Amino acid sequence: MASGRAADRGIAVRADDLTLAYGADDVAVSGATFEIAVGGILGVVGEAGSGKSTLARAVAAQSAFGEGETPHIQGGTLEVLGHDIVRSSARRQTGLALRVGYLPQDGGSTLVPHLTIGENVAAPIYQRDRRFNRLDAGAAVASLVDAVRLPLSVMSRFPHELSRGQRQRIALARALILEPELLVADDPTMGVDVLVRGRILTVIADLQRDRRFSALVVGHDIRELRTMTEQIAIMHGGCSSATARSTTCSRTRCTPMSPGSPRSRGPRRAPRTGDRFTGGGGTAHSAVLERRSRWGGVACDETPAITGKRRMDMPSRTSKGLRIAAVASAAAASLVLAACAGGGGNGGSGGGSGSLIVGTTDVVTFLDPAGSYDNGSFAVMNQIYPFLFNEPKGSPDVKPDIAKSGEFTSPNDFTVKLKPGLTWANGHALTSSDVKFTFERQLKINDPNGPASLLSNLASVDAPDATTVVFHLKNPNDQTFEQVLSSPVGPIVDEQSFSADKVTPDATIVKDKAFAGQYTITKYDKNNLVQFKAYAGYQGLLGKAATSNVTLKYYTNPSNMKLDIQKGNIDVAYRALSATDVADLKKNKNVKVITGPGGEERYIVFNFNTMPFGLKTPTPDAAKALAVRQAVADLIDRQAIATQVYKGTYTPLYSFVPDGLTGATTVLKDLYGDGQGGPSLDKAKQTLQKAGVTTPVKLQLQYVSDGHYGPSSGDEYALLKSQLENGGVFTVDLQSTEYATYTKQRVLDAYPAYQLGWFPDYSDADNYLTPFFVKDNFLGNHYDNPTVQNLIAKEQTDTDAATRKADIEKIQALVGADLSTLPMLQGAQVAVVGPDVKGTTLDPSFKFRFAFISK
Repeated sequence: MASGRAADRGIAVRADDLTLAYGADDVAVSGATFEIAVGGILGVVGEAGSGKSTLARAVAAQSAFGEGETPHIQGGTLEVLGHDIVRSSARRQTGLALRVGYLPQDGGSTLVPHLTIGENVAAPIYQRDRRFNRLDAGAAVASLVDAVRLPLSVMSRFPHELSRGQRQRIALARALILEPELLVADDPTMGVDVLVRGRILTVIADLQRDRRFSALVVGHDIRELRTMTEQIAIMHGGCSSATARSTTCSRTRCTPMSPGSPRSRGPRRAPRTGDRFTGGGGTAHSAVLERRSRWGGVACDETPAITGKRRMDMPSRTSKGLRIAAVASAAAASLVLAACAGGGGNGGSGGGSGSLIVGTTDVVTFLDPAGSYDNGSFAVMNQIYPFLFNEPKGSPDVKPDIAKSGEFTSPNDFTVKLKPGLTWANGHALTSSDVKFTFERQLKINDPNGPASLLSNLASVDAPDATTVVFHLKNPNDQTFEQVLSSPVGPIVDEQSFSADKVTPDATIVKDKAFAGQYTITKYDKNNLVQFKAYAGYQGLLGKAATSNVTLKYYTNPSNMKLDIQKGNIDVAYRALSATDVADLKKNKNVKVITGPGGEERYIVFNFNTMPFGLKTPTPDAAKALAVRQAVADLIDRQAIATQVYKGTYTPLYSFVPDGLTGATTVLKDLYGDGQGGPSLDKAKQTLQKAGVTTPVKLQLQYVSDGHYGPSSGDEYALLKSQLENGGVFTVDLQSTEYATYTKQRVLDAYPAYQLGWFPDYSDADNYLTPFFVKDNFLGNHYDNPTVQNLIAKEQTDTDAATRKADIEKIQALVGADLSTLPMLQGAQVAVVGPDVKGTTLDPSFKFRFAFISK
C-alpha cells in the first residue's frame, strides 16, 4: 500500500490537518500539519495535555503493539516512511513499527527489571528472531551502549543498579538497536536531573548526525530542544504552530506550518536490496522474557567491537534471521598507522631506530600546560616539554632535569642553574628567560582548568643571567617545591611561541615546533592520532630515547583497544582497560601485562556534620561518631574488593600515603580489623558497644554512578555494603548520583559518607596530606585538628629528610586515629604490551614515558 509517495520526495513524516482521538469524542490533537524531511529533526513542545505524547504515539505506530490506550486518526492524513497510516492494514502498521524506534516517556522505567542491561537492549532483536546469533547480538549491544556513552560493564548489570539518566540512555540504545529510519522520542529528559538533561539530548543529536535517521523529539523546554534543531512545533490545546511563524491556533484548527529544511548532514544512504526490518523499543515480549540469553557466556569485554557504520538488514524475503554487517577494518587501520609512524620533521633523530604504536583512552584538553590539568594532557606533555626537575627512571624522588642544580640560597629563595647550550627543536635558545616566562604566565593566565594553584607559594621569579633562575617563595624552606617543578605546572615553554596572557592553541605549538623534551610532535590530529619523533637536542636527566618514532592512537572504546593489542595492531595499551579486560589479557600468551605502583587512591569521606552522631544531627556525639568510623574501618575487606572487583588492578591501601612513597606507613592495618589487614566483626561490635552505640547503625553511603571513578564503582560499593552489613552491625542505604550533581552536593553536606578518588599532582607524601587535612580542606567535611595542621606546616619546611619523614608518619598516625577519610585501595598502573616489547616502566613517578620503550 502506498510504497512511499512522501518518502520518494525525501519526506519521512507528513501530517496534513491531522486529528487524533481516543474513542469517539475525546479529541487529543486537532488540525496538525507538519513535515519531517529524511534525515531531519522536528522538536515538539507544549504545555501538559496539549497532545504531544498522543502525536508521538501515532507517528511511532505504537497502536500496532497494543500498549495501553492508543489514539486513532479521526481526520486528515498521516504518512510515515511512505505508509498512509489511515489506509494501512494492522499487518502493515506492525511492519512499519519495526522501522521506527520509539523512546516513550520515562523510557528507563520500561526496562525489564529482572533482565540485564544487555538483555534489555537486545530485546527487539529476539522479538523479531529468537534464533539470532548471540555473538552478533552482543556486538550490536556493545556498540550502542558505547554510543550512548556508558561503559560496557553496565551490560551485565540490572536496571536498578543504574541512575535514572543512565537508564534513559539504555532505553535509547534499545530503541536504536535495529537502526531505525525514524526515531520518536517522547520527552526523553522527563524526570531526569537538570544537570543530566543536556547530556541525553546531546547523545540523541550525535547519534542522529552519525546515523542520519529522521527524528521527532517531544520536549517541554524549547531552549533544550533548540540545542538539537531549529525546527520546533508548538502544541496548543491539541494543535500545532511553528516557531518560524507567529501563528495563531484555535482549539479546532491549526494554521499549517512549514518548518523549512531540517538540519541534516546530507541524504540518508540508500538501503540495501531486500526488505529492511528496523526499529524496536517498547517492552520486550514474553518470548524474550522467557529466553534470558546470556550471550552464550560472552561477557561485555569479550564482545566483538563494531566500529564505523552498522546496520541490520533482511537479506531476502525468505531469510530466517537478521544479519549484522560491521563495516570496519582494524587491520587496515594498523597498516595506515605503521606507514606513517616514521613521520618526518625537524630536530634530528634523538633516539634509537624503530617505531612503536601506543594506544590509550585518555584525551588531551590542551597541549599548553597553562590550560590543562588532566592525565591525558600531561601524558603528552611529559614526552615533549623539558622540566627543571624530574623523577629518574624507577624513583619517586626528583633530581635536576634540564637544570644543572637547584638549592635554597636563602630561606625564601630557591635558585636554579640551567645546563648550558639548551635549545628548542625550532632552533630558539632555551634560557632562564623562558623559565621566568613559563611560571609568570601560569600565574597571570590562572586558567580555571589549569594547574596554577600549585604555585600558591610562589611570590615572583627573577632571571639574573641566561642560565640562572631565582624563585622567591612566600613561605620559607618549602620542601615540596622541587616536586612542584616536576608537576603539571612545571613544563617549560618557549616564550617566542606561547602567548603571555592566554592559552596557546595546539596548532600554534605544533607548527612552531616549540618542544625540547625527549620527543617532538611531527603530526597532530587531536585525540585521534599523534606522531612523535625523538629530539636529538634533549640534554636532560632521562637520556636518549630508545625508539625514534612513536605513534599515539586514541580510542573511545577500551574494548577496541583491547582487540587491537590482542591482534598486534598496536604495541602498547596504556590507560584505561577495565579490570575484566586486564584479567582476560593475563591469560593471553601473545601479550604481556605489566603492573607497577600507582598513585591513585580510592577512599571514603566522612562528613563530620551529617554522619551518624555528627555535629548537625539530632543526636550529636563525637565519641559515638568516632566509634562508627572505627567500626567501618574494622569491617572493610580491602583484599576482597581488590581481588573480586578489580582483579588485582588495585591493591589494598592501609594508610593515607600510598605504598612506594617516602613516609608511607600501614597505620590502618595496625589499628583496625584483625591487625593483619583483614576485617574483624567482633572488634567492630566491641567498639560500638563500648561507645554505647545501638546496632544496627543506619549509614547512608553515596557513590558516583556514571563511571567517573571507573566502570566498577557500582560493584565496589555493592560489595562494601555487604561487608558493612555483615553480622547486623550496619544497615547501609547505598545511593548513587551522576558526577555533575555529585561534585556539587558533596560539599553542601548532602552525603554523610561518600566515595572519592585522588590522583597526585606530584609524587610526594605531602600531596596526600595537605589537600585533605588542613583546615578548610577541599573535602569540606568539617575535619579540624590543629595538631595535624601544625605538623603539616612543619613537614613542608623541614630541611632534614629524616625529621620530615618522621613528621609525615606522625600525621598518618593522628589522622588514622581520627578517620576523617578511610583509604581503601591504591591503583596499580597497568600496561599491556606485545611479546617483543621491552623497557616498559611503571614506577612511582606515575609518568608513562615512551622513551624507555623499544622492540
